[in-house]
This record gives sequence, structure tokens and C-alpha cells, in this order.
Amino acid sequence: DCGQPWKRVGGRHVCRYFGYFQCGCGNRWTSAYTWKGERQACRSCSRESDPTKTEKLDGRIGMGNGKPHDSRRCSMCQQLGYDCSSFS
Repeated sequence: DCGQPWKRVGGRHVCRYFGYFQCGCGNRWTSAYTWKGERQACRSCSRESDPTKTEKLDGRIGMGNGKPHDSRRCSMCQQLGYDCSSFS
């Protein structure tokens, strides 16, 4: 899938993608820390959402939005017990 079969969490293979999210409340966001099978919580209403679309990461260093990854709202961070942006 992502070409990195050694990336595992709890024995389960995990792939990182660029994801597009839309919550039922209408809020939309994107994240370069989107993981297959994981959700992110909306900043407006805190409901968890699955990505509506994912794209393979292209290897470029992104500009980001200037804000750190919101680990409190990321199910991968919760599962790892630390910020998934440092997961290698």
C-alpha cells in the first residue's frame, strides 16, 4: 500500500497519507498525518471523522499551515501515546 511494510503499531501495518476531512458539522481540514484506519476529531465540534479522501505522500517537504500537529484530536497519537508526527 504505502511501500513500508515494516511500519507497525500493535502488530498492525500502518500507512501514512495526506488526508482530506469533512465533519458532519461542516468543518473541513487537511492533514499530512493521516493514517490508514485512523480518525481525527473536528476542531469545531470534537466529533471523530474518517478522511473523505487520501493521497499518497509525494516525498516533498510540505509548507504546512504553521501550526503543530493537533495530537489531542488524532486517534493515531492516542494509540501511540505520543505525537505521531515523530513516528518513524
